[in-house]
Amino acid sequence: MKEAATKWPALIVGERAATDEAGGVFTLTPRSYTRQRLLRMFPTLFERYVTTNLWGNRADETDPRARAEQIVKLYHPTTDDEQMVIIALGSRVAHAFGVPAKAMWFEEFKTEIAGKSVVIVKFPHTSGRNRNLNDGDFFKRASDCLAKYAPKQFTGVDISELDGVTAAAKEKLGAAA
Repeated sequence: MKEAATKWPALIVGERAATDEAGGVFTLTPRSYTRQRLLRMFPTLFERYVTTNLWGNRADETDPRARAEQIVKLYHPTTDDEQMVIIALGSRVAHAFGVPAKAMWFEEFKTEIAGKSVVIVKFPHTSGRNRNLNDGDFFKRASDCLAKYAPKQFTGVDISELDGVTAAAKEKLGAAA
């Protein structure tokens, strides 16, 4: 896998893998509610965003803010003036990236993490715990939000390699912890 493939302008960050299976960074089984809802909102999601989690599994107790910083260092585009967008799934993930608790869903929070320019978007968790997603208008707002921040082009990145990105990320994040 090419190193350039790990640099990406838009990420979706979840809390932790639902299982402790090997390769569990943002493991989404075909039947998971998180995966199903994300794909209903934005069918090309896994081709346009890189996905990862703050924690690799249920036993991982790394400090959430430290892990957020590691993720930014790992994935931020290579030039310092480029901005990265992180879609934070749920309030706990958004808080780990420094978003205030009072922030509303879909609200942008511009900040600097590890010396890099980052926009964090507080996004409702799609596992089914957030009942707002049952409302058609709210669901449409969520879908529009994902479309708004999705990278428009993939210059220099082989999309076929993105499945390998999460494995490399897990390896690098584990080594950095």
